[in-house]
Amino acid sequence: MSIVGKAWERGAFGGNLGRAVAGGSVGVVSNKFLVGYTQFESILNASFTGGLGFVGYFFILGTSFLILVWISNFIEYRTLVM
Repeated sequence: MSIVGKAWERGAFGGNLGRAVAGGSVGVVSNKFLVGYTQFESILNASFTGGLGFVGYFFILGTSFLILVWISNFIEYRTLVM
């Protein structure tokens, strides 16, 4: 994002072409995110309903532990740890 921010400060997106490229880039990135989220949501839903058997339950358990570790790190370090 810093590259885009610096380009914005220098006026790279001031013209119509720059705005079209920026808008198209946002559209592509959001589309890729939604496709990935939809797949994750369908796997999570199948795990909750038992459609994946024990593997689904292990997936839910692992995801829960991962979220708990993220919350613990956020509480301990007061910032997002990457």
